[in-house]
Amino acid sequence: MKLVDLKQIKTRLIGQWEKGRFLKDYLDKKELFPLYIPLKGPNPSEMVDNFTEVKDWVQEIRKKCEQQDIPLEWKKVNHRQLGRNELPQKISFSSIQELALFLGKDRELKIFLEGFDQLRFKFPGLILWTLKYPFDLIKSQADLEKLISILEWRIENSKPLIFLRQLSLSGVDTKFIESYKRLLSQWFDIILNLDEVNWDIKGVSKFEERYGFLSRPELIRFRLLDPHERIGGFSDISVPTEEFSHYIPKSKRIFITENDVTGLAFPPLKDSMVVFGRGYNFENLVQSRWLHEKELWYWGDLDTHGFAILSQFRGIFPSVRSFLMDRETLMAHKVHWGEEKTPCTSELSHLTKDESSLYDELRFDSIKPNLRLEQEFIGFAYAEEIIRALL
Repeated sequence: MKLVDLKQIKTRLIGQWEKGRFLKDYLDKKELFPLYIPLKGPNPSEMVDNFTEVKDWVQEIRKKCEQQDIPLEWKKVNHRQLGRNELPQKISFSSIQELALFLGKDRELKIFLEGFDQLRFKFPGLILWTLKYPFDLIKSQADLEKLISILEWRIENSKPLIFLRQLSLSGVDTKFIESYKRLLSQWFDIILNLDEVNWDIKGVSKFEERYGFLSRPELIRFRLLDPHERIGGFSDISVPTEEFSHYIPKSKRIFITENDVTGLAFPPLKDSMVVFGRGYNFENLVQSRWLHEKELWYWGDLDTHGFAILSQFRGIFPSVRSFLMDRETLMAHKVHWGEEKTPCTSELSHLTKDESSLYDELRFDSIKPNLRLEQEFIGFAYAEEIIRALL
């Protein structure tokens, strides 16, 4: 026999509360209250077989409802053997406030309703956001005034063109905004005019660019391998993407390498420079159209993702050639073979015949399952010999 007690009911209702059901329905003005919760009682045979247990259950329900001031409805039961008895039938809550008190969520409800009133009064457009993210509103209640001040400032300044660090609002600093970028993004998307948001830029990491703030420039690092081409005596240089796009080096030959240490270890080479790659991110190099006029060489890891990155890069710069990404190099370094945890299995459209053949061997595990050879494990003497042979 299973008799439901108030503890079980409370646990179930808390689960529904934490999914937002009651807060959303309340704001949506759905006819949720009075809310009736049935109490599953014993059937006639169970009453006979478990009379003492049933009696204790009835007393426990009565006691707890009286202690917590919960309305309890009863039903009369006429039993052939036990005579006339009363069993609890259901409990009820006349309002969300009563329910919240029962669930221990009364303070949470108070915070939510206060925050909702603040937003509804100043920004009616955020009412639907509140329905969708009620607990985000609760979590941010202590900082709501500051968040509203940021939104108001952004509305008044359609083209900020300043760094977040320069935003002079009471109690607001860069770390504060960083911690609320997701929430602010949702608000900005709803409230700002369509032409004030760069809809092509996605993700919280691009918050500044999306909403018109200045962002820390992305840097491109490169090494001038020819001692005669150094700039002010410097060979290892990092510059913003925009500046790199306008800089046309004397170097005729450009190497792209994915591993920083590998880039640092490149030997001196006449008319050459090495650019430090960043995986799949080639957006920073697209603007540098002068690269199309150079002799381009790419060196990545000998694994499926290495070839996927090469394919992507060649899709932007068709003339690029790979080096040290061939079967001979792979087989010459068996002692350094590693394992690729999540191989790429996609069809790649910008590989040469030999590159595609080796890529297929890697993705279909023809040589060894999940095989990879990271570029930093290729012997330096071996690599230097191949690099010099390219000249």
